[in-house]
Amino acid sequence: MIKINKGNAIGPEINIAVPGQPPSVTHQSGTRIGANHHTYKTPDLLGWERRIRDAAWYKKPEKPFSGPVLLIAWFFYETKDKKKRGTWKESKPDTDNMLKTPKDVLESLGFFEKGDQQSCMEIVGKQWCDEGQEPGMYLTIVGMDRHV
Repeated sequence: MIKINKGNAIGPEINIAVPGQPPSVTHQSGTRIGANHHTYKTPDLLGWERRIRDAAWYKKPEKPFSGPVLLIAWFFYETKDKKKRGTWKESKPDTDNMLKTPKDVLESLGFFEKGDQQSCMEIVGKQWCDEGQEPGMYLTIVGMDRHV
């Protein structure tokens, strides 16, 4: 059983909203030509990185998080299927890959003192937009006490 002490969240708390459809590709792709392996990012992924960077830049803390952090991310995908609206998205991308790009962008902007390895707890959700809801990602970063 996991013990979570509600007093562990000590702040600060930063909330970031990233508008626009999250990509279906969640990290760089690779190709192999002979003995050489090349990685590249799709235009869709590069655009997603740019949108995250634009939204996060204005929320950058004066001092980077120095200890463990909790990341909560909620992804909303648009759909034309009325039956899916407001329901969980049970298709790709996998939630274990969805935070890779946001964490890399936050690290590059200096949100973390040591790096994105400071993310010790993550909650990730993905769902289809409800009627009238805009697609995007809502990310919350919370500083935590070092003791569980």
